[in-house]
Amino acid sequence: MKIKLLFICACLFTIKAYTQDTIVNYYDKTKKITDKNFAYTIQQVIKKDSIWQENVYYFKSKSIKSIGQYLDQYLKNKVGEFQYYDSNGKISSIVSYNKTGQLHGKYLGFKMDKKSVVGIYKNGKKNGLWNYYEVNGNKIARIIYNKDKVHKYDLWNKNGEKINEPLIFERRAEYVGGIKNFYKKIKKDLAPLLKKLKVPFKLYVMFTVDANGSIKNVKMNTYPSMKHKEIIEDFFYKLPKWKPAIQLNRPVDVKFTVPLKLGK
Repeated sequence: MKIKLLFICACLFTIKAYTQDTIVNYYDKTKKITDKNFAYTIQQVIKKDSIWQENVYYFKSKSIKSIGQYLDQYLKNKVGEFQYYDSNGKISSIVSYNKTGQLHGKYLGFKMDKKSVVGIYKNGKKNGLWNYYEVNGNKIARIIYNKDKVHKYDLWNKNGEKINEPLIFERRAEYVGGIKNFYKKIKKDLAPLLKKLKVPFKLYVMFTVDANGSIKNVKMNTYPSMKHKEIIEDFFYKLPKWKPAIQLNRPVDVKFTVPLKLGK
C-alpha cells in the first residue's frame, strides 16, 4: 500500500510539473529578448492544462504590466480577459478576446484609476454604445457604432454643455510645416551645435506637446555632458507652438520620443 501511495504521489507530481511549466524571458524597450542587465520587462509564461498564461512585469519596479491567456505556446492566439497596467501600476484597460483571437465583449479603459471608456466589441469591431469620460466622471462623448462605423454621436465640452460639431475622434499633434520640417530643423539648427562638442553618442529626447501646443517636460534617457543637456533643452523649449493633438474634439497633451545621433 505504501508503495502504491508513493507511486500515485509521483504521478500527481509529474502531471503538476507538466501543467505548470514556467518560462521566463527578459525584454528591452524594443520588445526584443535581451540580457537581464538590459531588461525593461520580464515575461513569465505558465502552462495550465491547454492554456498558456502570460504575466508581464516592469523590470525595475516589479509591478505588473499585463496579464492574459493564449491558446498556443507561441502566444499568437489571445483568449479570454486581458488586463493592462501603466508603469505606475495603475490599471489602464481590461479587454476580452474570443476563441479566434478577436476583441469580443466588454471593453473598459481607465485613467488615474477612474473609468474613461466603456464599450462593447463584437467579433473584432466596435458595436453598440460607447461612452467616454473625464477623470471627474463627466461625459466627453457618447458614440453608437455599427461594425466600427460611427452611426450616431453626442459630444460635450469641459463645461458639460452639449456641442454640435463634426466628430474628430483623434488627430495627431503637428509641427508647424509638418514633421519633415521638424526633422529638417533639428538637422539644420541642433545637429551642428552638438557636433562641435565632438562626442559620438546616440540618445532619445522625450517631450510633451500640451493642449496649447507648447513644448513641456523635455527629458533625455541619458546625455554625455551637461553642455549637451543645456543645448538640447534650449532647442526644444524654443520651438514654435505646435498644433495640439485632438481627441474627441478636445485638445490633449501628447508625448513624443525623438532619436538623436550626436557627433559623427
